[in-house]
Amino acid sequence: MDRGVVQVIGCAHNYRVSRAARQRLAKERADHSSHGDNPFSFFKKVEKPEDIVNNNENLVLRRNPETNEEIDHWYEPELAIVLGEKHRICAYTLANDLSATGIEFKDREDYDPTYSGKCWRGSCSIGPGFVGQEVGDMDNLEINLRIERNRSIIYSHGYNTGSRTWPFALLPKMIVDHYFQLRDKIELRQSKQIMLDGGFLPGGTIILTGTGLIVPRRCYAMEGDIVTVHSPAIGELVNAVV
Repeated sequence: MDRGVVQVIGCAHNYRVSRAARQRLAKERADHSSHGDNPFSFFKKVEKPEDIVNNNENLVLRRNPETNEEIDHWYEPELAIVLGEKHRICAYTLANDLSATGIEFKDREDYDPTYSGKCWRGSCSIGPGFVGQEVGDMDNLEINLRIERNRSIIYSHGYNTGSRTWPFALLPKMIVDHYFQLRDKIELRQSKQIMLDGGFLPGGTIILTGTGLIVPRRCYAMEGDIVTVHSPAIGELVNAVV
């Protein structure tokens, strides 16, 4: 990964979740945040750039930090945008936002569940490389996820960026505006503590633009999985899970 990356920020609720996915989650995860009509949100994805996983490196499952028990994780295939100065989008790539949902969706006052469920070393892969405007029509990009387990493909589905709620070029300003709205009301939780530079996200910020897929419970992450996020316009991001 290019050492020019300064931070990685994830976006939530940028894609319309299908009714079938909502109904399934209502049975499987009553605490999942996509059940209602949620507003835009963001979160810090890694504490430092060195925590990012590159193509062909390992994503890392974590345990419950309090009990050391195994917890649910799922994969989130996403398009990522790379910012230059003053929020100019200078490149695109792919990302896998590995989320410890067993922690993330538990309401807590004594610690930040979003930070615990989203931000640890090995929780985010980015790659295989950066591409520019040649990526094509941003309203019609295919983003796909393939999960291989025990040498069999157990999941292979995709979504189109045309189903997003907000244009990618608006996301940087939306993140900054939301940051200031929160800061003026409450003490910022760790998941909201991002870097700014003169009212802008600094150049070298990568934004994960959200996902249009929610994997079924049988495809929640397991040690030994081989996970591929792929798009014809960008390539393949491949990671094993440990």
